[in-house]
Amino acid sequence: MRLPVAIYFTGYALALNGLCMIISGLIGLIYRDSSVGILLGSGLGTLVLGLVPIRLLPRQTDVSTKESIFIIVFGWLACSLTGAVPFYLYGGPFTLLHSVFESVSGYTTTGATILVEPELLPNGLLFWRALTHWIGGVGIMAFAMTIMPMMGRASKSLLTQEYSGLGAPPGHSRAKDVARGLFYVYIGLTLAETIFLMIAGQNWFDAITNSFATLATGGFCVKNLSIAHYNNLAVEVIVMAFMLLGALNFVFLLGLFTKPKQTKYGWEVARFYLITVLITVLIATIVIKGPIYQTWGEAFRYGSFQVINVATQTGFGTADSSVWPVAAQVVITIVTILGGCAGSTAGAIKSDRILLYFKLLRFRLKTLLHPNIVPAIRVDGRLVSLENVEKAVFYISVYLAVLCISTLALGWTGMTGVDSFTGAVACMANAGPGMGSIGTMENFNHLPALGKSILIIVMLLGRLEVFALILPFTPGFWKS
Repeated sequence: MRLPVAIYFTGYALALNGLCMIISGLIGLIYRDSSVGILLGSGLGTLVLGLVPIRLLPRQTDVSTKESIFIIVFGWLACSLTGAVPFYLYGGPFTLLHSVFESVSGYTTTGATILVEPELLPNGLLFWRALTHWIGGVGIMAFAMTIMPMMGRASKSLLTQEYSGLGAPPGHSRAKDVARGLFYVYIGLTLAETIFLMIAGQNWFDAITNSFATLATGGFCVKNLSIAHYNNLAVEVIVMAFMLLGALNFVFLLGLFTKPKQTKYGWEVARFYLITVLITVLIATIVIKGPIYQTWGEAFRYGSFQVINVATQTGFGTADSSVWPVAAQVVITIVTILGGCAGSTAGAIKSDRILLYFKLLRFRLKTLLHPNIVPAIRVDGRLVSLENVEKAVFYISVYLAVLCISTLALGWTGMTGVDSFTGAVACMANAGPGMGSIGTMENFNHLPALGKSILIIVMLLGRLEVFALILPFTPGFWKS
């Protein structure tokens, strides 16, 4: 494990981060607000911080798997910390802890916020806040397009760290080609949603910042009431559609957009995910019809948005689901834990792993009746090795274990049981709001400082899928 290699490539991530801050400063300049100097200064400082190792260290091309993992972790931590600087320099509601919390929530596309009234922030800072989502969602794609050509064979390993499991790129594809295609899809969908939202009545600033948050399945909105502020059915339908697209495997979407007739792999996971969402929408609609909403139309409108919102781990809101009947809250919490598809911007366990778990369960039940059956688990007709199935089940068990430990740790800080469990679920799944006092229409500002610190770690664990964050802190990782 060579630390200079990680520092060298992290320099590129920081340089890109700095450029994005400068762009946000220019947005502030358009509105002549108080964030211009803060963003331009932070951007230039971060840009220089990134360029120093690129200039001083020798060019790196031979990167090991361990080093690629550390580059991912080190890059995320470096971007999150430098991304907090503009918030901290602005002051106001942003203490040092709050600045880091908001920044990590942005980059991990969680959407949990400490802000009580985001409308009070200058537009440049609101743009930067939304852009942290978009950067976090695009993640390895922009990184790959910039530096993967220099990494040789290790580039595929690095890309697989982000698109693990069934969501990994095809084995015969070049990493930089896949990354470039995914990046174009991401930008294309962002522009498309922005245009649709503007047609639906939003101004350009709200449209683009909401698009950043939607495609990244993040949930930072420039309004305190989130999407409910607009009270616009067309806006809600557009956001729901793009939230679902953001939660689908981008490799699968790339195939649909470029070679639809040749795209044979990815359909089964997509169907499983979308059917799960549909069933959950119907259950939620039935439960909230009567106790909360008087008509089926209202129940379906608000029930479907909230379910899709948490099923994609986005974090927007059009209603306060924390006051819904317990049955609806339980269903929403379950679908939050399940998550979107691997290779998407969504978080949680991922539908790919859940599908493999059910296939393994069905296979084991068959073996009880037919002990000599040949082990074969297939997805879209392709055989999935038992090793990959075992990895999926192992990850599910570790994920749930971390969730339990996080809940206990949060309870120890004095948080209520509901806040502790749903806060851990929401932050581990990178979904944003929970239930109780941290529900859809609330925020995390009032939580104890230790609770917020724990949730920062939980957000990073969820975004980096536990192992990537833990491995660099184990002694064996640094041995040759």
